[in-house]
Amino acid sequence: MSKHPKENRSILSLFEKGSRGKFFYLLISLVLLLLVYPFLEYGRIREAFLSILSAVVPITAIYAVSYNKRNLIIAILLGVPTITGELLDLLGIEFFPHAVIGAFALLFYLFTLITIISYVFRDEEVTGDTIYGAICVYLLIGITWTTIFVLINILQPGSFYINPPNNIDNVQDWSDFIYYSYATLTTLGYGDITPVTSQARSVGVLETIVGQLYLTILLARLIGLHLTRSIKRES
Repeated sequence: MSKHPKENRSILSLFEKGSRGKFFYLLISLVLLLLVYPFLEYGRIREAFLSILSAVVPITAIYAVSYNKRNLIIAILLGVPTITGELLDLLGIEFFPHAVIGAFALLFYLFTLITIISYVFRDEEVTGDTIYGAICVYLLIGITWTTIFVLINILQPGSFYINPPNNIDNVQDWSDFIYYSYATLTTLGYGDITPVTSQARSVGVLETIVGQLYLTILLARLIGLHLTRSIKRES
């Protein structure tokens, strides 16, 4: 009888022992998604691999933020519908409206984003894990805004205009918006995708502001921590 509680505690301790090293797996899944998705857009088998990879990101995100029981429960409640939606889409089953799945995905990525930011800025010294987490936050900003752009386009079709030469299939899909999101986040602004409605423009501007503020505040924070550590060593 006493065996089961010990086993349960050991399973929970795997998640609750802290975030040390957990951000690395999320970072790898995000980088893989960005590197691989352009080559997996067309063809049923390729799209299947893309859907699976898209489901891996929420799984590693759940693991990354699960350093206490509350975070784990919230991440599962928001992440499971997101992962389920990806897998059902892979099977060609539309059990939930795309807007509902998108809403869950948005809430999940916002929760993940806020949780990792709080961890990164709460850490008292710069470690490899701090750097991994900081990079994850920047990449997650792009993923979060991709989800917002997709939702805007679902709820208000025609919110974005894509130059015809850059939209051969004449369809605005996830791959278009992830490209637009990171082009906006990094202020590249190629101009091949243009927000048309006021809502789309406002959200695009907000992403640029958030991205620039994050990099500025993060850099100041990391330099401050480094200087504090150097002063402590000297003293």
